[in-house]
Amino acid sequence: MWFSTSIQQLGLLITMPFVAAFGPRVDLGYATYEGTSLSNGVSQYLGMRYAAPPLGNNRFRKAKPPIKEAGTISAKAVCSPPSLLCRSTF
Repeated sequence: MWFSTSIQQLGLLITMPFVAAFGPRVDLGYATYEGTSLSNGVSQYLGMRYAAPPLGNNRFRKAKPPIKEAGTISAKAVCSPPSLLCRSTF
């Protein structure tokens, strides 16, 4: 009895860091973003795309809908890792 309880507690301790490692997520239809929970209760999402990149014929024109992406994208920093230039995803 004691042994099985200890195993259950050990399993809980091992999985707890993985559960706490995920931030709040939001699905916008074209992408799912993972943000950060701030100490004041606000969910913060940084560097989220709101339109397709303005390249080629799209330059100086009305914004096009964002490109769909699979998986979860980190929205914990404006640039990941922070730098002078952000990595593009197109």
